[in-house]
Order: sequence, then C-alpha cells, then structure tokens
Amino acid sequence: MSNPADHPGEQRTPTVVPAQTYDPSVDAEAIKVAMESWLINDVAITRVLSLRSREQRFHVAVQFRTLYGKDMVERFQKKLHGNFKKSVLAMMTPLPDFYAKELRNAVTGVSTDEDTLLEVLCTKSNQEILAIRQAYHALFYSNLENDIKGDTSGVFKRLMVSLCRACRDEDSPANQEEAIGDAQTLFDAGEERIGTDESTFIRILTHRSFAQVQLILREYERISGHDIEQAIKNEFSGDSQRGFLALVQSIKNQPLFFAKMLNKSMRGLGTDNRQLIRLMTTRCEIDLGDIAREYEAEYGEPLLDAIARNCSGDYRRCMEALIRGPY
Repeated sequence: MSNPADHPGEQRTPTVVPAQTYDPSVDAEAIKVAMESWLINDVAITRVLSLRSREQRFHVAVQFRTLYGKDMVERFQKKLHGNFKKSVLAMMTPLPDFYAKELRNAVTGVSTDEDTLLEVLCTKSNQEILAIRQAYHALFYSNLENDIKGDTSGVFKRLMVSLCRACRDEDSPANQEEAIGDAQTLFDAGEERIGTDESTFIRILTHRSFAQVQLILREYERISGHDIEQAIKNEFSGDSQRGFLALVQSIKNQPLFFAKMLNKSMRGLGTDNRQLIRLMTTRCEIDLGDIAREYEAEYGEPLLDAIARNCSGDYRRCMEALIRGPY
C-alpha cells in the first residue's frame, strides 16, 4: 500500500526494501528457532522482519504455517511482550487493516485522537482511503464515516468527513490558471470577508490534487503576501485550525510533516509509543529516509539518536533496524 498519488514524480527514500533474493522457508525456520529458545532471540526476529518488505513477511508467515502447522502471528501474540510485540504485529498486519484498527482506536477511545485522524486521512490517496474504509467495515461491521461523524464536531468534523469520502481529483494535470483562481477564491473566503467561509477551504483543499494544491498555495502567497498557514492561524481556531494546518503542511512537504509527528510522539514526559510505532512501521517502505533527513534538519538531532533516548531494549533495536538495517 504505497502512496503513488501523494506527490507525483517525487523521488522517495525507503529504508526497508524488498529483498532481491530470499527463501521464505529459511526465514520461517529462523523465526521458529528464535521463538523456541529459552530466552526469545529478539535480534533474530528483528533481523528477519526488517530485511523483508511487508509482502515478503506475509510469504514467510505462509511458509511458517505450511512447515510447522502454526500461525506465526499468533505465536508472536503469545510469546512476545510490550512495545516490541506491538511493533512486530504492526509489521505483520496488512496496511489497510492496520490503519483501520488505528482509526477505530482514534474514534472509540475515551477521547478523540485527532493526530491519528490527521496523520492517516490527510496523507492518503483515494485508493488507499477506500481500502481502509473497506477494511474498517470488514473488521468492525461499522461505517468509518459515520463513526467519525459521531466522534467529532464542527468544522473539524466536516473536514475529516470530506477527506474520508476520498473525492480528490487525481487525474487532471496541474493547471496554473485554475490555481490562480482557487487561490483568489481562498483569499476572498477568508481574509477578504467578515466571517470565514469554511466550506470553500474544505472544498478546494480536499478535492484538488496534491500537485494542484501545491500550486494553489504558492499562488496564495503571491496574492496575499504571506503563507496560507498564517491565514489559517488567523481565520481558524482549535481543532479546525489543527486540521487545516496539518492538511496544508502534509501537502507542502510530507516527509517534514511526518518528521514533526515523530518528534511530537517523543516529546514531553512520556513517549507516545503507539504513534511512534505506527509512523516507523508504515513509512519505512515509503520515505523514512527522507523523514530522517528532515528530522535532523528540523531538530538538530539524528532520528536514530532520538529513538535511542526514548526507546529501550528489543523495542529500541527494532525501531533502529527500520532506519539503518538490523544488527
């Protein structure tokens, strides 16, 4: 489940790539031996999983069942513990199912997890969102859009629902003249009137292609003399401001957006391990190399160093392996 529609033509740097040659049965045996030792060999498990793509890991799981008559993921569930276990299970879950579970947790917890909603819905293509919606319904017998409606409110709810409907134009080429018109429309809907027209912001930012929105943002700055983020801060507040800022920032520079989310997961008194695991295990096959570069440029510290400060033991080794390869 890659992101082909995010930023067409943009070169991305994954840190985990499919192995050119590998034998799933050999990997399955290595996992079996690692799991059956008196002290579970987490290094061996990490070595196998971090050197394989998500699809290749599924092939290993099939071989494991064929050779030993047991479900490899169920064995992980029973034998592993803590954040290492959560990381391994995240790596072994089909992406639509994984995101569906994360969104379910975001809208059914004690309070709404807006960060998860923004991280997922602001950055996915139409095809990806539709796959997540289908997985959500299959897993929970519930409608994702309805659950979002029931757990959010106001402008933020309208923004999330629009993104969930996956109506972004992904076929039309970027058009400069149309970008100028949309930028002027956004300017008129916000700074040029008393009372912001939120519907116009939602319609343009959630329906135009990512490449087209990038053009619109540049034209907005030319028309207004400042970045649209400043306008959003002036025109919106609370969750709606957070939502529009996240959407704009993710379209302008997606690796930087994820770098900031990673930093947020490790900032403060305690690490948000759920967010950290989600970001690391889902971006490693797409652009974690780019995210790591943006992280160091933004915060003056290598991502590896931040991981080492905030994680420990088998969990730390697993997260580090997703960035630089296994020990």
